[in-house]
Amino acid sequence: MADNPPLMHEKHACNMLLSAVCCCVLPWLIASPALGQLADQRYQLGRRLIRFETAWQAASHDQRTASVRPVEQAVSSFFGLQLADAAKRLDQARSIVDPFPIDQQPRWLEANQHFVDIETLIIDPSESPVRFRVRRLYRLATASSDNSALSGESTDDAPEAIQGTLKLSLLSPTGSSEGQVLASTTIESPMLDAWTTWSLPSLPNGDYTIRATLNQSEVASEIISENLTLCHGLNKKTEEISAWYESNRRGKGDSKQSSARMLAKEILQICKGTACETDIPWTQWIEDFDSLSDESVPFDQWIQSQPGNSRWCQLSNGNKSQVIRLRVPSALDKPTPVLFAFHGAGGSENMFFDTYGAGRLIDLASERGWIVISPRQTLNGLGLNIVEMLDELQKSLPIDRSRVMLVGHSMGAAQAMQQVSNYPQQIYAVAALGGGGTVKRSNALEQIPFYVAAGDRDFGRPRAMLLAKQLKEIKANVRYTDFENVEHLVIVQAALDDVFRFFDDTLTLSTNRSSTLHQDESKP
Repeated sequence: MADNPPLMHEKHACNMLLSAVCCCVLPWLIASPALGQLADQRYQLGRRLIRFETAWQAASHDQRTASVRPVEQAVSSFFGLQLADAAKRLDQARSIVDPFPIDQQPRWLEANQHFVDIETLIIDPSESPVRFRVRRLYRLATASSDNSALSGESTDDAPEAIQGTLKLSLLSPTGSSEGQVLASTTIESPMLDAWTTWSLPSLPNGDYTIRATLNQSEVASEIISENLTLCHGLNKKTEEISAWYESNRRGKGDSKQSSARMLAKEILQICKGTACETDIPWTQWIEDFDSLSDESVPFDQWIQSQPGNSRWCQLSNGNKSQVIRLRVPSALDKPTPVLFAFHGAGGSENMFFDTYGAGRLIDLASERGWIVISPRQTLNGLGLNIVEMLDELQKSLPIDRSRVMLVGHSMGAAQAMQQVSNYPQQIYAVAALGGGGTVKRSNALEQIPFYVAAGDRDFGRPRAMLLAKQLKEIKANVRYTDFENVEHLVIVQAALDDVFRFFDDTLTLSTNRSSTLHQDESKP
C-alpha cells in the first residue's frame, strides 16, 4: 500500500472497537448487568484504538503486519466480553506500530494499565473543583482480562499506590494557543480509586484537554484521561435547560425542536456525572441548544452557521426521528455531493468522525467539499431512510441529489445494501467494507458502481465476497479488493484511499459522459 499523508489529530475519541460486535453478541450484552458500564468501556477502548490507528497510518509495512495478531486477539477478547483484555491487546498493537526504545516499552505498557477518571465532565470552576481518580483497566501479569477493574470492583482489600508521579495538565481549547498548559497538578504515588480534588484558576468557558503523564523510573508515559468542559453559571444554565426540556419533551416537533430535545437530554445527563462514550464538545452543544431552543433562529440558519465543523442533530419526520452527525463544507454556494457513512453494529454516529482511520474519512471528504452524514443506527436499523433524511436536510442545505454516495462497514455495509436496494434511483455509488448484505435486482441497481473490500484476515470477508458475487450475477458494476494482512478492525483505514479514488473516478467518468452527451446534443 502507498504511503499516506500525516493524520490530522482528532480530540474526539469514540467507540470504534464495538463496531466489530456481531448481532449474536449484542442482545446478550444489552441484557446483562454490564450495560451500566458500557459507556466507560466504549470510551477506554475507543481512546486506545485511536492511538493505534494514528500510529498505524504512519507505520511501515512490516510494523503493520506485525500488529495484525494482537488486533485479532483484541477483537476475539471483545467477542468474549473480555473488554479489559481487548484494551490491553490494542495497547500492545500500538507499541508495535509506534515502537518505543526497548528500555521504555515495558514502562509504557505498565503505565497504560491505568487511566484517569474525571467524576463530572462539565463543571463550574468557580463553584466546584475537578474531582478525579486513577483506575486500573487491566493487569499485565495475566493473559486474561480483569474486568473487575472496568466495573469498579476492587481486586484487593487494601488500597494500592502506584509507584511514580502523576501530572495532570489542563491545555487550552482549540485555537491560536492550542496546547498551551494553563494549569497543572502533580501527585506522588497516587492511590488507586482514591478521589482527588484539583482547584483550577479563573478560566473562560470552553472544552479543555487534560494531558495525564505518569513518570516511573524516569520514563514519562502519557496515559488516557477524559477531557473537561468549563461552564460558569452552570447551575443556572442546567435549570434553564431542564425547564425547557420538561415543557417540550413530549410531542412530535420538527427537526429543530427534536434536535434541541436530544441535546438537552444529553447535557442534563452528563452534568449529573453520567459516563460518556466519547469526548463531546459540550460548550458547542450548550451553544447549539441555545440556538435551537430560540424560536427566532431558523433551523437552516443554525445548520449552516459553523461550516467546517461537525454538528449533532435529530431529524424529525412525523412520528419518526433520526440522530445524525453532520459536517457541511466551508463553501455552500452550489449543489453539493453527499456521502452517507454507516457504522458497524454496537457503534454510533461518531465512529467515522473519530476512530475509523482516526477520522480520515472526514478529512478526505472535506478536501472534496462534500457533505458527510453519519446516522446512528441500532439493531432495529434506522429511524429514517436516506430519502427521508435527504428530504429533511434539503430544506436547509444545497444538496446535489444526483450525487449521493454510501459507505458502510460491517453491519453498516449491510445497511448500505438495504438502502441502495430500496432506493437505487437516489444513489450514485456505494462502498461496502468488511461485510455485505442482500441486494434486490433492478434495472436502476445495475447502473450503480459498487466497491467491495475486505482484509484477507477479516472475518467479514466471506460476506463481502458473497456480496461481490451477487452483484456480478445481476450484472452490476462491481470492483472487489482484498487487503493483505488486514483484519476486520482496520479494513476501513486500509481501504479509505482506495474508496475515495473509486468515488473520484466514478464522478469523473460521469462528468465526462455528461459533457460528451451535451456536445453530441449541441451538434446540428
